[in-house]
Amino acid sequence: MRGLYRAGPLPERPAFPEREGAEREEGREGAEGGEEAAKAAEAAEIAAHPEAEAGAPAQTQGGPRCRPKEEGAVTALAKPGTRAPDFNLPLVGGGYRGLADLIHPGGGGVLIFFKEDCPASELVVPRLGPLAVALEREERFFLAIAQDSEEIARAFRDRHDLRFPIAWEEAPYAASRGYGIGTVPALFVVDGTGVIAERVEGFIKSEYLALGAGIEQALALGAAPAVLERPEDLPALKPG
Repeated sequence: MRGLYRAGPLPERPAFPEREGAEREEGREGAEGGEEAAKAAEAAEIAAHPEAEAGAPAQTQGGPRCRPKEEGAVTALAKPGTRAPDFNLPLVGGGYRGLADLIHPGGGGVLIFFKEDCPASELVVPRLGPLAVALEREERFFLAIAQDSEEIARAFRDRHDLRFPIAWEEAPYAASRGYGIGTVPALFVVDGTGVIAERVEGFIKSEYLALGAGIEQALALGAAPAVLERPEDLPALKPG
């Protein structure tokens, strides 16, 4: 297992012509109405996610620290059913890994992009150790990819006593952009032919728990592996 990824700005909110027209006609009152609508939407978002820690600042699932920091549009690549983009990244401690190195022996595996200062990554990545062990036992791969320097990625590994391989990348984050990542953690299941079978971004526990069957099928395993260690201790979701 290896890997880490970095995050960047959210795309600009799309314009709504009909709202803009109303604001031109109503002047300041229209603008104030738009602000009130935005506040109402934010309140609805908070009410929809009571699992988030009390007192935490309101933010979208994934959170600002879990989003790419570099400017530029995120590509629409790397959807389920498409071929996984190749990459060649350095590993913490030396060596390199590319997608071809991981799938050519056959079987496929799991990639997860993460970022050291993303709270959702901090929660999820250390819980994937048993999954990595299960995949290695079946001669499949697990690679974590950190969007950080090698020093930061190594500190993360040592802090959590992680035993799986971790790759790392800094700007311009070519691998992360190739996979079209908008928030981390971002997990991909890649089958033995190099095709993406599953893609999950951010952390919603139910989505991770449902991955076991998809991993079993995509990687031709004898049974569905446990994806998360002690899932009962985890919240239903984790904002960044």
